[in-house]
Formats: sequence, C-alpha cells, structure tokens
Amino acid sequence: MKALGILIILLIFSCSHKKNNLNQLKVLTEIEKFGKDYYINEVNDIQFSDSSYYIVDSKINSLFLLNSDFKYITSIGRKGKGPEEFISMNAVTVTSNKFYISDAQQNCLMCYDKDRYNLLGKITFPKNLFLNYGDFYIDDNGNVSITYISKESSKIGMYNISSGEFHPFNIEIQNPKDTKLYRFIGNLEENFIAIIPRYSNKISFFSNQNYTKLGEISIVLPKESMIQWENLIKKGKHTPLIVDGFLRGKCLYLLYQDFANSSRALAQVKLSSNFEVIDILFFSFPKSNGDECINVSNNTIVTFSRAKNSIQKYDHLFR
Repeated sequence: MKALGILIILLIFSCSHKKNNLNQLKVLTEIEKFGKDYYINEVNDIQFSDSSYYIVDSKINSLFLLNSDFKYITSIGRKGKGPEEFISMNAVTVTSNKFYISDAQQNCLMCYDKDRYNLLGKITFPKNLFLNYGDFYIDDNGNVSITYISKESSKIGMYNISSGEFHPFNIEIQNPKDTKLYRFIGNLEENFIAIIPRYSNKISFFSNQNYTKLGEISIVLPKESMIQWENLIKKGKHTPLIVDGFLRGKCLYLLYQDFANSSRALAQVKLSSNFEVIDILFFSFPKSNGDECINVSNNTIVTFSRAKNSIQKYDHLFR
C-alpha cells in the first residue's frame, strides 16, 4: 500500500509538471543603455537588417542604430516639428536600400538612405488615409500599408506613393474604429504581407503585388500555456491580445500578452507554401519582464522589457 501511495503521488506530480511544460526562454543578455549616455526609455519597434538593429524609442522620438553586438552606431530624430523631428515616432521599416520612420500624429513617413543615414524626403498622406499606430510595411516599389477611414466605410490596404492609388484588401473589419490597430508584418523576399488584428486570433495573408488573399489561419493557445485565452477576452475588446509579431520567411512569430496576470507567450508558427499551419511551438518568457516588441534574427530573440526598461536578448529552442 505504501508503494502504491508513493506511485500515485509521483503520477500526480508528473501530470501537473507536464501541464505547464512550455519551452522556457532564457535571457542571454540585458541591455539597459547604448554607449555612455543613453538609457533606454520606451521602445516601440525593433528591426534588424544587414547586421544592424533599428530601435525606435517613442518616448524621446529617436531611432537608434546599433550593430549586431548592440554597440552604438548613430541616432536619428528628436521631439519637435522641424526637419528630422518627430511628434510621435512609432515604427521603422527597412527595405533593400532605404529605411522609413513613421510619425502617426503627423501622418507621415521620413525616408532615409540606408548606408549614409541622410534624410531623402518626407512622405505625407492624403486625406482619409492614415498610418497605423503599430507596425507598417513598405516595399521597394513604394507600396505602403495604410488605413482608409471615412464616414461611409473603413478599409485597410496598400497605397502606392508614386501613383497615389489605394488598393484595399478583401478583409472584414469587425469594428471600423479598430482599423488603425491592425499590425502589418511584411516579407520583402517572399512578396507577401501578414495582417494581424490585435483583438483576434485570426491572421490573414495577402500578396503585396496583386493584393489578393493568399490564406488565413487561426491560432489557438494551448491550455497549458501561461496565457489563458478566457482571461484575455474578459478584459474586453480594448485589451491587446497580440502585442507584436515578426515574419521570417514562412515562419511567423506572435507575441501574446495576458493583462490578467502580466504574462507573455511566444508562438512560432511554421507555414506551408499554401499558408497552412505545419507546426506550432509555444514559448514562455520570465513572468516579471513584461516583454514587448519582438525581433527574431541571427537565431536570437530580441524584445523590449517594459518592466525593466531594457532590451532582452534570449536564447531559443526552435527546431
């Protein structure tokens, strides 16, 4: 009987342990400042291209360029309304030879040379077309993700800077007021764009060439996840479910947040050529970090920790 009791206890412990057995991410490096003087404030976007990190600090309206070891290269922008100044710097997107910084409040993009870091021009959008508060996408042909809002309708789509033409995506908008909260995650090499609503688990994929829909997936978080989906829904429609996303080839990374218990989870979604889910892996972050803004490059996960005001560099367990 004593042996049987011990066996039952071991089985209960084993099942309980298995229930919470997510892939745990471990912090490799924590960066609190760049160079000697700059301390991280509020990072709103992180991008990586050609061995350089592009980091947007929205609190001071500055973009910081760092090398792959997070060593300071240069910075661009400051708060103001003058040349190369921003009222509300939000995000950055890097193309093959340029990078663009968005100012949602001024509803414009600042275009810079990728090699010399000099300002090439300012792009201001016409009436009824608005940049999103989160990520935006722009390709080498000057097609930028945009939101159209009028009294009659609200749409999301692509706007060509040269021709001035707006091409809406065939996607249902549940709440027109939420159109500016969609995230646009692009892939220049694959010529498609992922559209991620912050309040839903459905992600749509569209061609950035003919604007046709390529596929749609729904991500269901596992019961053993740190995130409890019902907790997210209880908080109401204004609770961001997907804090950020990143697209690398045919692999989509989604950063989830549960405001009910301040936890984060990362979903790595592998897609087929037909935009169907091949495999999903789930990862958990240290609970107290409050990770936001994700980038995956050089086989490394990089996030901004709001709780610690620092850049977190994680190892990975991807297969």
